[in-house]
Amino acid sequence: MNLGLRLLATNVLILFLLPLTPFVFAPLLHANYISSSVTLWLVYFTLCLLSLCVAINQSTCYGVAGTFGPEFMCYLETGKGWAGLGIIGLRMLLKYTFAHSAYAAKDPEAALILSTKFFFLFGTLVVFLAVAASVVLFRMPWAAQRLEEYYSMPTTVSDQTPVVSRTNSPNVSPRSTVYSPALSRPRNRSFPPKVKMTVAKRIAAPAVGVFLSFVVCIACFPGIATSMHSNDGFDSWYPVLVVACYNTADLVGKALPAVFMPFRGKRVLFLVVLQALVLPLMILEKVYDAKQHTVARSSVPGIGFFGNDYTKLATVTLLGILTGYAATCCLMVAPAMVKSKFKETAAQMMSLCLIAGLFVGSVVGVVISESLGLSNQGAGASVPFLHFDSHDSDGPHHPLLNEIHHF
Repeated sequence: MNLGLRLLATNVLILFLLPLTPFVFAPLLHANYISSSVTLWLVYFTLCLLSLCVAINQSTCYGVAGTFGPEFMCYLETGKGWAGLGIIGLRMLLKYTFAHSAYAAKDPEAALILSTKFFFLFGTLVVFLAVAASVVLFRMPWAAQRLEEYYSMPTTVSDQTPVVSRTNSPNVSPRSTVYSPALSRPRNRSFPPKVKMTVAKRIAAPAVGVFLSFVVCIACFPGIATSMHSNDGFDSWYPVLVVACYNTADLVGKALPAVFMPFRGKRVLFLVVLQALVLPLMILEKVYDAKQHTVARSSVPGIGFFGNDYTKLATVTLLGILTGYAATCCLMVAPAMVKSKFKETAAQMMSLCLIAGLFVGSVVGVVISESLGLSNQGAGASVPFLHFDSHDSDGPHHPLLNEIHHF
């Protein structure tokens, strides 16, 4: 399918699906002709469709960014960082507004529903702006030339086609070639399995790096990080501050490779090893956090440091910087390790490894919580900026969210 049509189709479907939960499913909760369990399954089905659209969109964008050059991959990741910062900024604004609002005090549940609608409207607006920006991008002269090169690459290769690029440096872009517009026909590339395996072996180090980076990240955040309590007076603001610290640091980490990128090839794994050291530190902080509610604070050595809110926020900030930097470096390095015609395939393989890391990381997080017996302690919500958690005093859970927690 044509690149522009593929992006446009998935984005339009996302624009259609995003408003369903607050504006369609939420009213159905109060309808007498449909049960809340049916509504819950509709929400699950919608989330699956959204995830599918996002995965297709992400792989497409990563493939194009990998072909265009490492700087485009860095810009793509930085854009994701700005989106994360925008959503937590909106959460903090709404939380502060509702905390001082007579409307929220009078009807907390209605205020919660209104807050949820703001979030989904914000997400819909961001996707709409992305669609508009992509339309403008495709019409710019320099982008049109890049797209000509993208579409004019060979669609088939033999098993003997060399895969290895002459440079591992993400700072070196492939030599530009002028192609005839007559050759620019969007076609699906067909590479033999042997060639794909060769590409996968070539980019194994950054692929493993981005996979492990997100395993560590999701194992720690948001599950463990946002389930801890405030011990220094932040109260209901604490989980929001945790997300704000992470998203801000993640943005910094994603933007940093554009100005400082000394890692090449297998050396990107050093960043992942450094990031992995945060996991035991966060587990230790979670254990101390649980002990503060069962024993005297002065009776446990080190609890004053590891149970301190500022220590926990600093750890989350460190995790955000290392995750953003390590993942972006891996994503930039991989396409530069193969020849031009294989850069899209390499970048899409990196996207697959990223998604696999998200899945495995979520499972690891559950296993860690269960093995430490911490799954029911501090039962905060894993995404605290979307709704009010158990120690958030702004209002009660929405009925649908309660059902999701106990389904």
